[in-house]
Amino acid sequence: VRIVCLNIILGIIVDTFGNLRVEKEEGDNMLHNTCFVCGLPRQEFHVRVLSFRDHCRTHSLWAYFNFLVLLEAKAESEFNGLESYVKNCLSGDQPDLSWIPSKATALLSTARTTAEKEITRSVHDC
Repeated sequence: VRIVCLNIILGIIVDTFGNLRVEKEEGDNMLHNTCFVCGLPRQEFHVRVLSFRDHCRTHSLWAYFNFLVLLEAKAESEFNGLESYVKNCLSGDQPDLSWIPSKATALLSTARTTAEKEITRSVHDC
């Protein structure tokens, strides 16, 4: 009876550590393959032969953090238009995060329009 109980407890422990490892691997995968700021996956960039690393540098988490610290430290009378807009979005009970890019980036939209122009040119050339 004692051995059976110990085996059950050991099985629960091993299973729990296995689940924790899977969760950690999923988190690491998401961290390395998804832009933290806009949420775009790495595959979006590989399809268009763009650098995911460069994109993540332009969407620097620390730049957003520094901007938010600036908004807190700066007097509202000294705000420019963008700073006023973002401060208004963040004030209130339910902050509006629409100022943060979500599933969009200028780099991809530029690549899309460039690709569309090339396709149009090749169609007209035929």
